[in-house]
Amino acid sequence: MIKKENKYFNTTINSTKLYLEDIENIISKIENENIILEISDNENVYESIAELRSITGTNPKTIKILGTLTSSFLEYITIRITESSSTIYVHNSDTLLKPAYEIENLLISKKRKLIYSYFNSYNAKINLLCTLLIGFVVFLVCTFITKENFNYTIWVSIILLWTLIFLISELNPNSNTKIELERKHELNFYEKNKDKILFGIVTTFIGIIIGSIITYLKS
Repeated sequence: MIKKENKYFNTTINSTKLYLEDIENIISKIENENIILEISDNENVYESIAELRSITGTNPKTIKILGTLTSSFLEYITIRITESSSTIYVHNSDTLLKPAYEIENLLISKKRKLIYSYFNSYNAKINLLCTLLIGFVVFLVCTFITKENFNYTIWVSIILLWTLIFLISELNPNSNTKIELERKHELNFYEKNKDKILFGIVTTFIGIIIGSIITYLKS
């Protein structure tokens, strides 16, 4: 029995963090005279990654790279890069399987550190919103039902903690969930954002102090 060769490939790598040089590396693996290359986002098609960057800025939400064989429009590879994951799909082509595996290995090597997979700007924002909602519900219960004192210090501290985590992770290219169309060595996080970090830390401590004062006055 003759085994039919698999000409399809589909995989998603979560929590990837890509910089300009990584995108260029992906493109170089499929860019040749036998492939028609198309670069797009959710709205427009661009001639190059440089044109996409000039129009969308350095942090696009989505990048789609499509490579179609000139010999057959039915044989193509698609790489879809978002802020949370990257997906590779090969349709009916054994020729494009080799670059697909190479790109997969590249994307696996670009996964965020485990700590950044949780402590990133997206998760911090979700936790902040959940804390605000739960805190508000607890406040209403304490005020109108149980008639107990609402612990402002604890809730304000938690809110400010997630706010600080959000600010730092959003500013830090290693922990935010953005696609970075800048080269990694050009992004010096602490030098560029030290004033904002200091402001965030000071704001957090001021908020904790204010929360403690409110709790003391209400007790």
